[in-house]
Amino acid sequence: LFLISIITLFSSVLSGCWNIKEVQDTYYVAALNQLYKDAQQRLFWGHVSTLILSNKLLKQDIKTSIDFINRHREIRYNILLYATKESIEDVFKTKSFFTLSGLSTILHEPREGYKQRSYIQPIQFFQFIRDSDPVGQTAYIPSIKNIH
Repeated sequence: LFLISIITLFSSVLSGCWNIKEVQDTYYVAALNQLYKDAQQRLFWGHVSTLILSNKLLKQDIKTSIDFINRHREIRYNILLYATKESIEDVFKTKSFFTLSGLSTILHEPREGYKQRSYIQPIQFFQFIRDSDPVGQTAYIPSIKNIH
């Protein structure tokens, strides 16, 4: 009985994670307007797997937007890149099939759909940077919209 008490005491004291950020202490980014001015805590970008550029943003200097994205080391270069003429909120309302996770939509898993029926290949952020850098080179961004 004494041995079990000691094991229970040590396991309860030694378990857990030191210096962990709780989910409620981290803000996950979904809109960029006035974000840094309003945020009162550190913003986390590491969860980003897809980047959707609005039509309004594409009409501006895209190099400035890319510089903003590159500034954050948490954002990986292998994220998927899309453009849309719709509101960003409508695009994110896309539901997954068969009650799967929201990560099972075309926004996050476009490759199987591309293999089956598409002629526009999904593009990752690093491919866009590579293709848009040389002078005279045309880079494309697949367009996406919500089908209700």
